[in-house]
Amino acid sequence: SSTGNILLLGDPGVGKTTLCTQLKRPYFLQCDGNFKGPLFAIRESGLKLDFKYDMPHINDDGTVVPRKDRLKNGMKFLNAAMADPTIDTIIIDSLTTLQRMIEDEVRVQQNRAIADGIKVFHDEPLAKQDWRPFAGIAMELIMKLKAWAQAMNKLSVFIGHIDSRTDESKEKPKDDNASPHLKYINFPGMLRQSMGGLFDDVWVIETDRKLVNGKLATVRQLKTGPDDFRDKPLGLKTSIKTGHRFDLDFIKLNALLS
Repeated sequence: SSTGNILLLGDPGVGKTTLCTQLKRPYFLQCDGNFKGPLFAIRESGLKLDFKYDMPHINDDGTVVPRKDRLKNGMKFLNAAMADPTIDTIIIDSLTTLQRMIEDEVRVQQNRAIADGIKVFHDEPLAKQDWRPFAGIAMELIMKLKAWAQAMNKLSVFIGHIDSRTDESKEKPKDDNASPHLKYINFPGMLRQSMGGLFDDVWVIETDRKLVNGKLATVRQLKTGPDDFRDKPLGLKTSIKTGHRFDLDFIKLNALLS
């Protein structure tokens, strides 16, 4: 009966958050604190504007949560959202900021300094040995959130960004004009190469220019499989047979997810 879990990838501003606002009864753990762009796009397009959210860095009274407490604060919000019967979709937005919260949690556990702008002005860098506990916390967090969502029959969506890195393999692409840069999930360590395996679906949202009613317009597309060798490290896949690439239709997408 599980509704599954999705890793949704894409460049900043391409419409990842906007897409998630149109899923069934959504809740955001809005780690980035960035709703202005999506709200503008939703109102301009006449889409539904009905979602719940919390920000782990902001208290109910509007004060700022210290960085050392933000991961615990976010987990508190998620625990409440999982138990809320009026919520069907849990969205973590985004992995990029969640990564920084996990880094701060490692600093707390390893007694390393976190900048507060008053007494401490610079973060103490994480040492080489700190990245193993970082990976452990990140993996445990993702698996826990997935398990919570599955137990409560909710859809879980993690929003991530894409990073390009030089292909260091000896294999040359068949297309001599192809860029040697591979696309990776923007997350530190080896997890960026294996994270796709933790999810039922790994999708990329992109934009394209097409003729719509005789006029050139920007349309959003979801891609669920690699176009060429550069996409392969992302681990793109679909469990609901969406097709390799398709124009985004929120009604059809929700029907497939249901």
